[in-house]
Amino acid sequence: MKKMAMVMTVAIAVVFIAGSVFAWGGCGTQGKADKGCQGKGDIKESMKKDLGLTAEQDAKLKAGREAYRTESKALHDAIKAKKDELKAAIAKPGATRAQVEPMVAELKALESQRVDRKVDGIFAVKAILTPEQSTKLEAMKDKHMKEGRGKRKD
Repeated sequence: MKKMAMVMTVAIAVVFIAGSVFAWGGCGTQGKADKGCQGKGDIKESMKKDLGLTAEQDAKLKAGREAYRTESKALHDAIKAKKDELKAAIAKPGATRAQVEPMVAELKALESQRVDRKVDGIFAVKAILTPEQSTKLEAMKDKHMKEGRGKRKD
């Protein structure tokens, strides 16, 4: 009887663990497709092929992407820190609007920088691509958004 209970316990545990693995989707890349992940292949390679990028364009885009990522991370961290600081200041008993206004202004400036970075990044990509490639990229982005794959999951 004890053996049967042990076997049933293990079987139930395996079912729950397997269910969790399948619910995750098996990719484990959080939105980044890789080979073997629902057959989508590498997104960057697919886009490179679809847009017909030259090796030089690919290198410039990769360098720009890395620089953008580094600078954006620093800005993201600064915004998060300022939001945390503002939240703590507002939570203090007796906090007034006048006391937190300088933090609000700094946060607005950081958010403005983030928007500027995004627009600069878009124009940097457009400067590297040909007009035809840029048009193709916009069509690809529109298709991607319509399929619901470009929505943030916050």
